[in-house]
Amino acid sequence: RQQQTHSQHHFTASTMVHFHSYEVVHVHVYADTLLAETSLHGHKYAIDAMLGATTPAASGPVTVLTSDPDDLAALCGGRVTVIKV
Repeated sequence: RQQQTHSQHHFTASTMVHFHSYEVVHVHVYADTLLAETSLHGHKYAIDAMLGATTPAASGPVTVLTSDPDDLAALCGGRVTVIKV
């Protein structure tokens, strides 16, 4: 089985929401896409991007509780409800 890399495929947030299996695409590739689409860079946003990249796998509406809602809201757009705690 050939390993797929980000350079071979480009996934946008809108198309990734339609994937229901992470066998198709690795979460880190989608996280990288979220970062690129929002022009966020660096380790400060990496964990938020990984969290945002897992949300399309949820079977229903997604709510994320966070102390930093602005970053997650930017990364996830309207696909999740972000609540500040």
